[in-house]
Amino acid sequence: WTARGHGVKFGAEARHIRDNSDFAVRRGGYQFLSIHDFASDEVSRVTVMGINPGTGLIEPNIRNFRFWETGAFIQEDWKIRPNLTLNLGVRHEWFGRPTEENGLLTNLILGPGSDIFEQIRTGTVGQVEQVVPDDWNNFAPRLGFSWDPFGNRRLAVRGGYGMAYERL
Repeated sequence: WTARGHGVKFGAEARHIRDNSDFAVRRGGYQFLSIHDFASDEVSRVTVMGINPGTGLIEPNIRNFRFWETGAFIQEDWKIRPNLTLNLGVRHEWFGRPTEENGLLTNLILGPGSDIFEQIRTGTVGQVEQVVPDDWNNFAPRLGFSWDPFGNRRLAVRGGYGMAYERL
């Protein structure tokens, strides 16, 4: 949209991500007897996970992650003078939190305790709906300018600032 020295641009997008991956890796399991042993790197027991003991082969670990991502923006290009244009805008990004199609999403579930160390010590790993909470406040401002200091279209001084957000 353009009118009297103003040009407005706007747009939006939405993506549905389907990530079907085999995370078949050999992982070590480390057991510590206390949070102090953990901090001191004093391992009491190591086990190898993800290996089929009957075949010796790495077991498949298939996950079918699903999530949405959306973005929308509006930007105004404002010709303040014949030799000065200002760009003002904002973009909003939302990166949906992954779910797992077969209910196989797991995470650390903090246990009871008066501080984070106690909560980790009494925590368990279990099935969860999402790994982290949604973040809806990803508003990213944009500011820019283009200036022709002599007004002869031979030299342009440009500058800008913007914020951007990414997936976790």
